[in-house]
Amino acid sequence: MKDVTGYDLIHLIVDSEGALDYLPMVLEPQHIEIMRAIKKALDPNLILNPGKII
Repeated sequence: MKDVTGYDLIHLIVDSEGALDYLPMVLEPQHIEIMRAIKKALDPNLILNPGKII
């Protein structure tokens, strides 16, 4: 069996439909909040990839 890395998990999550369900299993809450803050700063109107992971 292949060793699974964080990189593999992220790709699995991003490619899946339920990515939001799995994100907290891989990332700490503060990391998710940082990603949301970056998204909000770069896309304040939330028009880029609406409804996607963050």
